[in-house]
Amino acid sequence: MKGSQASQHTEVTEPGTESVATVVMAGKTAAKRQPLSLRAKLVLCVNAVLASVTLFLLVIDYHQEMRSRIRQQQIALAEEARTLLHAVVELRRHGYEVVQTYIDAVCGSMREDQSPGHHIAASIGGVTVQALAHGRASSAMLAALERGAAAPDRQAKLDSMTLVVASASEGDTTVYVAESLSHIQATVFREVLWRLAAIAVVAGLVAVVINVALLRLVARPIERLASTVALIARGVTGVQVEEFGTAELATLADAINSMSRALDQAERERKLHLEKARRVQQHFIPRLDVIQGVRAAYIYRPAADVAGDCLHVLQRPDGSVLVCVADVSGHGIAAALESAVLRTLFVQAAEACSTPEAILDHMNRQFTAVSLPEDFATAFVAAWDSSAKRLTYASAGHEPAYLVSDSDSIHELRATGLPLGIGSDAQWSVAELPTRPGDRLFVVTDGLVETRGPGGAMFGRARLKALLGQLRNAPVDAAVAEVERIRLEFRDGRIDSDDVTLLAVEFQPCSVSRGPSGQAEPSRPSDSNG
Repeated sequence: MKGSQASQHTEVTEPGTESVATVVMAGKTAAKRQPLSLRAKLVLCVNAVLASVTLFLLVIDYHQEMRSRIRQQQIALAEEARTLLHAVVELRRHGYEVVQTYIDAVCGSMREDQSPGHHIAASIGGVTVQALAHGRASSAMLAALERGAAAPDRQAKLDSMTLVVASASEGDTTVYVAESLSHIQATVFREVLWRLAAIAVVAGLVAVVINVALLRLVARPIERLASTVALIARGVTGVQVEEFGTAELATLADAINSMSRALDQAERERKLHLEKARRVQQHFIPRLDVIQGVRAAYIYRPAADVAGDCLHVLQRPDGSVLVCVADVSGHGIAAALESAVLRTLFVQAAEACSTPEAILDHMNRQFTAVSLPEDFATAFVAAWDSSAKRLTYASAGHEPAYLVSDSDSIHELRATGLPLGIGSDAQWSVAELPTRPGDRLFVVTDGLVETRGPGGAMFGRARLKALLGQLRNAPVDAAVAEVERIRLEFRDGRIDSDDVTLLAVEFQPCSVSRGPSGQAEPSRPSDSNG
């Protein structure tokens, strides 16, 4: 049954409450980090590549420079070892003391800042002589010299110091010369730092040039494209992008321009169709000034281009007046289609049925058969008998109507049954109220009383009822206009979220004459303003 299906799509939420899922999703949205712009990513990417390449080249340069300097040191030490070897061979005939004095003098002449860790040792016929000038003579030093002389790279570790060793031999005489790598390492490191500074300056200039080029050729054009797409997304169709100098961006700009023109054409056609639909829907509303025996006025404000509300007033051959105001669930094009169906069903039912409840029954059976399972509608149908001065009505879940009497009384005409479309077997009770000339019937849709003002407050039924009482002596069209003025003032510029309809019918005294067909023909009051 459509009643159970419709209830599945209806949720009632107390004002000021939110679901846990809503709160969680809002938190996730707030916590979502804003992505970097294309400009920032391009700049970061280019600069990162430049920095990585620069560091890579500097590391390679450092190692190559170290190898070159070590090789140069090894050559210098080898020449020094050969020179010392010739002197030691000549001096050994004068005794070990003379050799000791000689190598001490040579080693002591070396400046520590230029030749750090410099040391000389000689092995003469199994006797070892080491320079004492810098206090480095030791068995550990001698062992390091021997290891370094035998090593392929001519290097040896002594504690935390790395030594470069050269040796020269002749017969049973061998001379060892060593220096620390610390001076070379410090020198090369300083030179690399200077190179780094120079490269950084050059790289900075190159980066500036590349970044400016990227910004001009890529980032800024894409930003302009994105701005144009954003305008199109906000509904500003027809906007065009300027031409770009690169083939790829020019192709993208052409595609965006074509899309914009197509959307603009589609939007124009859509607006034409909607305007035609709006005019057709307005044309559905009958001319109220031709209804005899009543004065009527209305406001009809679709929330979108077309409305899901419908109103109709017709006069029967016997002079009675039928009033119908209906409100389809939702608003927009789909609701407008169903409201047109309801209007047609009301006209058909008015010809086939005599009472409001019978009219609602006819409308409901047909509407239930053709409407979607989740859709329903409320409807208020009233019949006014001018001769009996009696108003009979039935309400299918509709917003309360109001019968305003000259006797300062206001009757609320509440629903007498379920909305239309819930089930084909629904039934409605009927209510009757006496009327007097000058009494007014106000029928509204819930879009009026649910108009939101500052802070989310609703216009409300109590405000509307009090306002109708205050306007009981104003002309009916002026009363309707004043209700709308106050509603708009209450809304304070906010957009209506639902269609708004208000129909006012004032009952007038009239005389009845017989026409050629023998049917009653109420004469139109001479002072009716429609």
